[in-house]
Order: sequence, then structure tokens, then C-alpha cells
Amino acid sequence: MTKAQKTSNGCAPLLLACLGLALVAFGIVATLRVLQRGRDETPEPVERFRVQSRSMEPTFCGPRFALRCPECNATFSVALDVDPARGATGNLDSPEARDFRERARFAACPECGFDRVPTSDATFNDGELVDADPDANASIERWDVAVFRDASGRRALKRVVGLPGERVAIRNGDLCVNGALERRSWEQIWSTAASVGATEIKRDGERTTITRVLRSRDPNGNARSTPTSISNESPIPAWNGANAAPVEFARDFFLEFQWLARDGAPCRFGVLARRPTRAWLVELDSERATIDVASTPLYNGRARSGRDFAELTRADFAREERTQFEWRRYDLRADRNYAIQLAIVDGELILCVDGLECARVETNDLDDPSIGVAVPFVLLGDATRVTTPRILRDLHYSSARDASPETVVPQGHFYVLGDNSPASRDSRFADVGCVVLSGALVKRDERP
Repeated sequence: MTKAQKTSNGCAPLLLACLGLALVAFGIVATLRVLQRGRDETPEPVERFRVQSRSMEPTFCGPRFALRCPECNATFSVALDVDPARGATGNLDSPEARDFRERARFAACPECGFDRVPTSDATFNDGELVDADPDANASIERWDVAVFRDASGRRALKRVVGLPGERVAIRNGDLCVNGALERRSWEQIWSTAASVGATEIKRDGERTTITRVLRSRDPNGNARSTPTSISNESPIPAWNGANAAPVEFARDFFLEFQWLARDGAPCRFGVLARRPTRAWLVELDSERATIDVASTPLYNGRARSGRDFAELTRADFAREERTQFEWRRYDLRADRNYAIQLAIVDGELILCVDGLECARVETNDLDDPSIGVAVPFVLLGDATRVTTPRILRDLHYSSARDASPETVVPQGHFYVLGDNSPASRDSRFADVGCVVLSGALVKRDERP
């Protein structure tokens, strides 16, 4: 065997060993990379926390006290604003709870007006639980509810209305994006409608009037109801000391009711709807399968005939121009009940039957800063066929007449608003501005 052959045979084991070590090292590196990739791709855990303020009520409740009126036995809640520096309130022994009982020994019942409901008997309900997913930010859309941390480091819950790169402003209570009114689908509008609280329903043959009222007591202790403009303040009274939020009156309203089938008669009714300076008549006739919409101006709440809005008849619209819609969704049958929704919102009047939009007319009043009314709707038709009527208001919009400055949303940021706008510190204020989100809401627990 030559010297060269011996050298070659001696190197073979060494080369094999080196090759084996290289393969092992490669395997270790590959495994580490897979593990690292797995860690990178593992979603961050969904974060659960409690809503701590009333800026999102009535959609999401923060901490509040539950009371029972000894006069009418009604139960009601009093909302509580939480000091951001203190975090969650916890229980009846929290500083906020003690302050509430010391400074407000009595509360007024919103149902009967009795103003001596003792707060010493209050029970405490902490804010409701919500879950937020940090990985949902990439797919967030306008009107989604999202989570961020405010200046004090507290988690805050708001609704996203402006996306990165957009120009956002609030004008006459409406959201404008890139210089134009932001229109919403019916599903978006209806999903965020909020109840206005106490109403009175009066039925008189062919007329059903729904009035927003403020219940109280007269000097003799008798219960009384006073018509009042509809506010977009939360229907839950608040106790927040010197930081009481101003009441703002709503501009956009909803009516919902059930129309009952009876005696094979056709589904035929009219709805009077109003703004401060104009009234509309919406008539649905299942026999003709048509929907007619007409409007007439109001002067200090009265039509040309001199009749007040709540007393208007079809004759007040007889000479007005009409818009007619043909019902094409499905046959309106006389033996079927229907859910009716009518809205005056975002400068439009919208009629829906069983959740299906069937008429939409522009109201041409977006530049009118006029605000709330006490009687926004009157039903014309057989009152015995109308059940569970109620009034709602638009959730997001404030009636503030001062236009907010146009804001350009930076990349990676979002423009957010609180649902209870009078009590919300949100992107309308310079100390909050556009925010970086820490998660999108993915789950909401039932209210405790």
C-alpha cells in the first residue's frame, strides 16, 4: 500500500465525523428555527378585562350601583366613573363607592321620581367582562370596538371610526371621512341603536303617539311626566362628582313596533316622522304593495294648516310631492305579523320590514344644526294592531354644534369615539387624539 493510499484511508473517518457533526448542527439550527417560527406564529393570548367607565354605555356597562325604589319597587342603576389612577373599583369598600355613599345619601328614581331612595342599601356591580384579541388589529374595520391604553396606562374601550391615512371630522353631529359624510349600511345603523328610556304611549283610535318624558313628582308628591327632548346621554344616571358630563340632545331617531295580523285585513299604516323644521309621512299598503313617502315644512312645529306635528293628518301631505316605492321583497300577507323599523339618520329616512330595507329617502337637512324633539314619531292606523312600540336614538353621534377640526389619522393609529358621547374622552380631544390599538374586541360576556 502506498503512502498516499494510507493517508487517504486515514482521512476518511475524519471526514465522515465532520460530515456527521455538520448534519447534526444543521438539524439543531433547523429545529431551533422551526421552534422560533412556531413561537413567532403563536397568537398572543386573548386578554380579558372589565369595562371601567360609562363612556361606552349603554352598549357596554362600567361599574354601577343597583338601587330599589321603596315607592314603586322599581330597580335602577347609577353609573360610576372610575378614577383612571386607581384602576378597577372592586367592591362597595372602594374609594369611589365610599365617596358615593357619603356625598349622595339619596338618589332619585327614574321611574316614579321619588327622590329619597337611600344609597346605603345599594349593591355594587363591577364593569362587565370583555375579551380583546391583540392579533385582530390587522383586520379591524370601521365601527369595530377596540381596546387601547390611555395616558394613565388604563385599558380603554372605544369604537373605531377613522382608519390610518383618513381625514376625520365631526360636523353637526355627523361623522365625515375624507370630506364626505360616512354612510352606513342598515345593519351597521341598527346594530348600534340605543333605547331612549322612559316614554309614554297614547292610543286614540287611528293614532298612536310616543312621547319621550321625564318622570318626576309635583310639590304635592304626585307623579308627573314632562315631555322632553331626546338626549344621547346614557339612560343610566351618573354619579361622577364635579366631572358631570353635559347633556347633548340627539338628532337621529328610530321607531320600532310590531304590526299584528288581524281579521284578514291588509297591512296598511302610516308613520309621521319629524325633524325640527320638516315632517314626513311614510305609508305602507300591503294590498297595493307600495310605500309612499311625502314631506311638508314645519314652522315652529306646525304645518301650513296650523296643526301641531303630533296632530297632523294625511290631508296635510295631500298636495306635497310624493316618492313611491314598489314592494318587491316578498308578498305582504294579511295573515302575517311584521316587525317594522323606521329611522331618520345620517340625513336619510329609512324604512325596514322584518329587517329588510325597502325605502330610503334623503332628508336634505345635514347642514341644519337644530336638535332634539320630544315627539319624533306618530303612528297612523289601527292602534289595536300596533304592539311594543319604542323609540331609539343613534348611538355614535353628538348634537354638538361646534365642528371638530379635521384630523389626519397617522399610520398605525386609529380615530376612536365613545358610544356615550357626552361622557367620553376620545379622539375628539387633543389629550387623547388618535390611538394605537392593543386589541380588537372579540367577545363580550353577558352583563352581570
